Amino acid sequence: MESINHARPARLAAPLAGLTEWHIQWRFSIIPSSTGCRCAAFSTRATITNTLPFWRAPTNATYGMKQEWRHYFGNLAAHEAGHSQIALAALAEMHKQVTDLKEEPNGAVLTQKVNDLLENVMDRYRKMDLEYDARTEHGAKQFGAASVPRRKP
Repeated sequence: MESINHARPARLAAPLAGLTEWHIQWRFSIIPSSTGCRCAAFSTRATITNTLPFWRAPTNATYGMKQEWRHYFGNLAAHEAGHSQIALAALAEMHKQVTDLKEEPNGAVLTQKVNDLLENVMDRYRKMDLEYDARTEHGAKQFGAASVPRRKP
């Protein structure tokens, strides 16, 4: 277990063993229509970064230690993939929301509406991301108490 704690990436603040960071950017264009303006093009760019520990098994590592590491790493990677799925769901929600937008009387109103809508989606999915960690205790409850080592205070 101590080797797992030492394998934690140095850039992560204890007690984190892994981390998923995601950022979403969007662009859109507005064109005039017969009744005002509509969103003509919409694109997103997502950056999802998963940071996971790396453990180089020492030559004296037992089979049990190696199995514990594989089990732990697989569960941690699956937990972090859950964060990635939340980000991808946010993207899908953004595209759906923009597709469902109606025309507006002018470009400024539509621009504000699109940006407000997308910021709202981001806020909701950031909250879901935090709730995911709270609900799973950063993965410890997700795969069983022994799946993610407890951190020393």
